[in-house]
Amino acid sequence: MKTSSLFLLLALLLSPVRDEERIAWNEDRRLTWEDFRAKADYNVSWAATTSSGMTHEFSGSIKGDKVSFDYEVHCYFYPHNSWYKKELATEKLLLHEQLHFDIAEIHARKLRKRIAAKTFTSNLKKEMNALYTLTNNEMKRMQHRYDEATDFSLNREKQVEWQEIVQSELARLSGYKK
Repeated sequence: MKTSSLFLLLALLLSPVRDEERIAWNEDRRLTWEDFRAKADYNVSWAATTSSGMTHEFSGSIKGDKVSFDYEVHCYFYPHNSWYKKELATEKLLLHEQLHFDIAEIHARKLRKRIAAKTFTSNLKKEMNALYTLTNNEMKRMQHRYDEATDFSLNREKQVEWQEIVQSELARLSGYKK
């Protein structure tokens, strides 16, 4: 049984799915199988797909050398793009999928941290998008490393290791949660 995750990485300013149903990441709300509402794809070998990712939006003004701006970074799960095969559904698989969502939250926090630490210039849009792209690419790499290391949830020992890694990173970046 293999799982795969699809990560929708969208900029809210340009996204046509602004009104699409989504679940914001929340440490007190874990995913359930009822959250996975898309029709299962039986043409692929994996057991589930988690559609999640981070979004960002910002607005700003420039007066002389002073750059002022507001921004928001969110992490969402998209139920209508996420699915599972009921006959393969286990708590272990659901935990694996939850960690994909948690990894997206880690990177939303990293993006917030980077934005907070950056001194922006009159190239605000370019600089903000560069931070987003950098963080988004790091997230994609971590998601792939996670699936490879855990053999898509089948390697229990590595799955436990990754649970610890993810929880440690969420704690380390707790100052940047929404």
